[in-house]
Amino acid sequence: MEHGNFLMTDSPITIAGSHRGHVFMFAPEDLIQQVVKPLQQQFIQVGIIAVLLSLVTVALCTRLISKPLINMERATAKLRDGNLEVDLPIERSDELGALARSITQLAKDLDYVNRERTEFLAHISHELRTPLTYVKGYADILSRPDLPDSEKTMYLSIIKEESDHLSQLIEQLMLLARLDENQFSVDRLPLALNEVILSIADKMRPTIEEKGLRFVVSGHPVTVMGDEIRLGQVLLNLLDNARKYTEVGQIEVEYGRNSAGAYFLVRDTGIGISAEALPHVKKRLYRSEPSRSRSHGGSGLGLTIATAIVQAHDATLDIKSEWHAGTCVTVQWKA
Repeated sequence: MEHGNFLMTDSPITIAGSHRGHVFMFAPEDLIQQVVKPLQQQFIQVGIIAVLLSLVTVALCTRLISKPLINMERATAKLRDGNLEVDLPIERSDELGALARSITQLAKDLDYVNRERTEFLAHISHELRTPLTYVKGYADILSRPDLPDSEKTMYLSIIKEESDHLSQLIEQLMLLARLDENQFSVDRLPLALNEVILSIADKMRPTIEEKGLRFVVSGHPVTVMGDEIRLGQVLLNLLDNARKYTEVGQIEVEYGRNSAGAYFLVRDTGIGISAEALPHVKKRLYRSEPSRSRSHGGSGLGLTIATAIVQAHDATLDIKSEWHAGTCVTVQWKA
């Protein structure tokens, strides 16, 4: 055997559980090195490639995930501080793109809410200031010692009318606040809807017929699960609107049950609502036309509140109208 370094392996020989000897194998170290060195080089190359791929992956993740997330975090911080101008990659089709679109939509919604709030406060300030101006002005006139009794009576009537309007507006605002805070609820009990309708119709009949309008109430007995006070408030609001905006003709109330379920409607021959304004009439303080102005005594909150009450009964409030051709408002329950 030549001199040199060898790698030796020892394998014991066992037969039938009895140790019989050993097998020794010798391999030159140079031969093993010739086999191992190429493998070492390949392992090193693979390791370098793996490190490079890891660095590239980290860079791509940073660019594709971490950076957009950082930008989104900054965008939400801007929203928190009231800056609603955000620029995020909404064109992406992955989860980050969906998140970016959600944040962008949130910014748009917040901007809309801010504008609506500003407009609402401006409108409601005007609505509150106007009756107060009337009350103060006519109260000053009543303080004159030489004022005839006939004029005193007229001015007192105006003050009472404006005070009632102010009280109604404040009550509607309080109800609207409960709606916004999710503190609004209805007591849904078995209710003879026809009895509620006839009761409210009797209350409204004198003021409607006083304008020279024909008032027709017809229908069939029908029972629903509802809140008597709230549903009466809805009908009262609808009849009051019909009275305000109808100068000639008639107002009709119809109730009963159709193929869809229980319903009632209020139909008038008034000035109606234009096609452009119709989609917006349920918005708070919305005024559709110059002629549908404060001269009719409306606050612009009635339909908003009526819609909320109807929806709380799992029903719908549908408005069909044409300008100068009348309006029909239907409250429909599901069968």
